[in-house]
Amino acid sequence: MPRNTHRATAHHYRPHVITVPPAQVVADGRRLMRPGGIYGLAVAFFGLLFLLGVVGFILRLSGGFEHRERWAYFGATIAFILSTFQAAPVVAVAGRLAKGHWRRPVARALEMCALPGIISLLMVIPAALVLPPTFGRPSLYFDSPLGIPLVWNVVILGALFLAGLGLVFLSARPDLAMVKAAEGDLNSARAWPGTAKQWRVLEKGMTLLSAFYLMAYVGAHTVFSTDFAMSQIPGWHSAVFPALHAIDGLQAACATAILVMALVRRFGRLEAYISVDPFWGVAKLMLALTLLWMYFHFAEFLTMWYGRTPREVAVLTILYGGPYLGLFIVEFLFVWLIPFIMLLIFPVRRSIRWNVLVALSILLGLLLDRIRLYSAAFSVENVFEHMLEHVPGPYLPDAVDIMVLVGGISGAILVYLLAVRLVPLLALWEVRQALVLSRAIPYLRTEATVVAKPE
Repeated sequence: MPRNTHRATAHHYRPHVITVPPAQVVADGRRLMRPGGIYGLAVAFFGLLFLLGVVGFILRLSGGFEHRERWAYFGATIAFILSTFQAAPVVAVAGRLAKGHWRRPVARALEMCALPGIISLLMVIPAALVLPPTFGRPSLYFDSPLGIPLVWNVVILGALFLAGLGLVFLSARPDLAMVKAAEGDLNSARAWPGTAKQWRVLEKGMTLLSAFYLMAYVGAHTVFSTDFAMSQIPGWHSAVFPALHAIDGLQAACATAILVMALVRRFGRLEAYISVDPFWGVAKLMLALTLLWMYFHFAEFLTMWYGRTPREVAVLTILYGGPYLGLFIVEFLFVWLIPFIMLLIFPVRRSIRWNVLVALSILLGLLLDRIRLYSAAFSVENVFEHMLEHVPGPYLPDAVDIMVLVGGISGAILVYLLAVRLVPLLALWEVRQALVLSRAIPYLRTEATVVAKPE
């Protein structure tokens, strides 16, 4: 297999151009669909953790829905999956809509992150049953008889999952035909003869599904965060929070994308395809979203701090001070301060290893953020008050909570691993397009990539 000849020295940037023969691209796609060795161990490991989470769910369900605080980690787990796995395809979708060339080798691996959305879709059904009635308290539904959180959360999360599933199915059709043809299964390969009409439908369909996925992503964060967090804390009336929740997810989307790209590159032996270019591109976007994280959190805090009415002080106390102050400080360090300082350093942004470390910091901080938000929301006893009269103490997780949290995240990873056997992780047709559309040419004392834009 050709080695990656990409170099990014301290003085000159030398672009990476894929030079793998087209036949080898298809062979690598077939190889990725037949993983061995550590893959089986990973499936067994995360499968066991997922079963542990199922046991935790049964134990929690046996206790009923009367004690809402016991379902806090259920909500936090859904929010974490929504903000990581289901957010990662946004990076590929944004690259596709902007016609970014760097996304071609990694687009499929990121789009497949939408498939674990089936876990959050299933988990939201029992979680929504815990929510109090929407009548008599502020919510998205204004006391409407149609205001049923279970229905709307299932609808919006279902739309997000189906859009992601459609992206993966549509983009994989040419690749599966190539793999079947290489294996001698010509009957299956004939399902995609590759006519001009088919390619036009594919391109238009991918563009429409990409746009729909972006809309469903924003809608899912708006509905879920409002129903499961903001509307459960009396006196918390914010137009900023749903957008803040989505921005947190976009920052984590970049972190998840970097982690997925690094793992696929390392264990899929795809160094000839995935260079530092996509890491560099996502790191710049992650720096911008880190700045937006601070902007939106400051806007949310300042709005309530400036008024400082008793209602606003109570909300500030339960969210940022009092019982969850320590958790917020640690979250601030991992989500904002450490990534901001590190990503300002140019060699860090173009280093795969450093990007992975920054991504892990952001993901850990996001997990703490989701635990803080949903523990605070689910621990409020009377959600029908005009304002929060009593700030509850911190909710401390028990063994069942940990089982649910670990099991839910492991279930999402397991779904991704199982999908690897069905769809090539490498977008074969997009890589083969890159072979035709890109060239490295001499430019002054370095090289530049010339990319044709057939669109």
